[in-house]
Amino acid sequence: MKKTSGAAVVALAAFALTGCSSSQPADPDAVQQWLEERAESTAGAAQLSGLAAKPDDQRTLDGAIAAGEAVRIDFESPQDVTSVRFECFGAETMDAGVYYENGSGQVGTGATDVRCADGPITIDVGSEPLSAIAADGVNGDGLGAWSVTVR
Repeated sequence: MKKTSGAAVVALAAFALTGCSSSQPADPDAVQQWLEERAESTAGAAQLSGLAAKPDDQRTLDGAIAAGEAVRIDFESPQDVTSVRFECFGAETMDAGVYYENGSGQVGTGATDVRCADGPITIDVGSEPLSAIAADGVNGDGLGAWSVTVR
């Protein structure tokens, strides 16, 4: 499977965090540590992670991927996925977007409201093998970070 390096995503997130502006930004060191812990704790699983983006009526998944606000993994061959978990940090709530491709085409969860303090939520991706998965996290202030673990 083609996989985005966790270290590269964490490094990109740290770089992008320096450009974030908000009235109450999340502590950049705490966000960086959280992202690193997610990357370390998901050994053997595919992991997608990034910084929260601000909502935009014109936002599309492809546009978010191109802008570095969403992450996508394309599998070399369809994969049986038993668990997809979304979690977030550094914000009260976040809209989780998880999109996947299977034999039926692209399917998405839409915006699932997640309370970050409640811990990870499980996203139902059905039982068909997946050829790709993409995710993003949106927060009204663009605060915090998100992580998706695919097993």
